[in-house]
Amino acid sequence: MEFHITSKAKIERLFRTMKMQWLSEIDFHSFKNLEEYQASLNEYIIRYNNTIHSSLNGKTPIERKDLDVANIIYVTDDKLDNDF
Repeated sequence: MEFHITSKAKIERLFRTMKMQWLSEIDFHSFKNLEEYQASLNEYIIRYNNTIHSSLNGKTPIERKDLDVANIIYVTDDKLDNDF
């Protein structure tokens, strides 16, 4: 699997943002089970991906991804099973 040189930095930046925004604000004791925790994370990710980012020139991450949709290479389930 190949990554652009900036991919790792982008992933690390996303995790730092999640740590600062989501993890710092949640109360782990408020979750009754893993499903509630997962739902909270899912809600955060949806909100994050639909929020305008200045670093994306006023676009949301979803809008920015849609600009590159032609460059996305999809692989078959068999290839995924074989590679992982």
